[in-house]
Amino acid sequence: MTMTYRYFPAIILLVLVPFLAGCGGSTKLKTNRVEGTIEYQGAPLAGATVTFYPVGGGSVPAFGKTDENGKYKLQTAQGEVDAGTTPGEYTVTVTKKESVPTGKKLKGGGSDGEPEYEYPEMTLKDTLPAQYATVDKTPFKATVEATKLNTFDFKLE
Repeated sequence: MTMTYRYFPAIILLVLVPFLAGCGGSTKLKTNRVEGTIEYQGAPLAGATVTFYPVGGGSVPAFGKTDENGKYKLQTAQGEVDAGTTPGEYTVTVTKKESVPTGKKLKGGGSDGEPEYEYPEMTLKDTLPAQYATVDKTPFKATVEATKLNTFDFKLE
């Protein structure tokens, strides 16, 4: 029994070292703020998704959603909320989808004494021209600099 206690500190140390080794650094990216405004046919575009795709690698994609005034702030999956993205060259896409009925009806309810009911089947429809949603067709590019704030406004026709 004495041998077990003699090795106990070494065993604890071996178990804890892998956990302690990962505690010092941050997994968050060092990013620079990126924001701007999206307009469609001369008016602010609300509810659109703006995505910055890195050109040639070395960076990570970043995304944001426009508010009611068409304003967006970017973030990455590995960065802080609204903190932007890493410096580099990007291709920019803008998409917006809305839910529309397909014309078909679905049935629901009917279990545990609940009455049956019908409801419309829905699908997602793109509301913007396809060129803005595709990396190889979009006309939008951006170069994010290592500054406190990068601003990119885009006008869709």
